[in-house]
Amino acid sequence: MSNLLAKDLGTFNGIGGISSTLPGSSITGFTKVISTAVGLLTVIAGLYFLFRLLTAAFKWIGAGGNKDTLAAAQKAITSALTGLIIVILSYALVGLVGVILGFDILNLTPAITNLRPIT
Repeated sequence: MSNLLAKDLGTFNGIGGISSTLPGSSITGFTKVISTAVGLLTVIAGLYFLFRLLTAAFKWIGAGGNKDTLAAAQKAITSALTGLIIVILSYALVGLVGVILGFDILNLTPAITNLRPIT
């Protein structure tokens, strides 16, 4: 279960005459980096949404009848929700583009393993 998003495919020795000299460089390492980056950015976006939503909610609670502060809090909540929707839709759009192009962009392992040098 530890390799949920990436499968161990062996060592990547480079394309053509160029080989990697970095220790531990492999297809598995590359796909784990991509998967981790996508996951990390998604979590960061979710945490940022929660932070913005909570700060706007406290601003709304503390408005005390002030219409300008209430309008600013409503605008902050709207922008936080808009940002979350953009993150979700962009993830879905990348998946859709991958389906249209015929390969899974969100899972790069098959694409990388099929790379061959041009001869």
